[in-house]
Amino acid sequence: MSNLSGLWGNSTQEEMAKEARGDFEILPPGWYSATITKAELSDTQSGGKMVVVTLLTGNGVEIRDYINIKNDSEKAQAIGRQRLAKLACEAGVKNLTDTMQLNGLPVDVKLKVEKFKSNTTGNELESNKVADYKKSDASNESNNSGGNKNAPW
Repeated sequence: MSNLSGLWGNSTQEEMAKEARGDFEILPPGWYSATITKAELSDTQSGGKMVVVTLLTGNGVEIRDYINIKNDSEKAQAIGRQRLAKLACEAGVKNLTDTMQLNGLPVDVKLKVEKFKSNTTGNELESNKVADYKKSDASNESNNSGGNKNAPW
């Protein structure tokens, strides 16, 4: 028996299979309401660190954003940290100290479409890439309701 744990890297087996088939849903460029379903710290292939943010759009499409926060390039690291800070602020987190603080929060996400070459088949494919974040229209409505936004209900 051979242990295959870690084989898929930052992806799942199903994601790798979908990429090989080229059968994932692409949303047209534009702004979408989304919920952050998961944000976690992960290693990059070059030995740095990134925050992998998983978002679920109102259309039911899952999008991932890979935000570099530790990189040999100071410029790349600064850009990544600025993006993470903007995401946190737009999601309503004033002092981000743990990625778990982002989980479950609404945010609007601007998507663009990028072409890339599949690592497994060599085919040219398209995928959505996060271009920007802004405060969710849904969260603005609930925050203006006069209620206690920290209440657990």
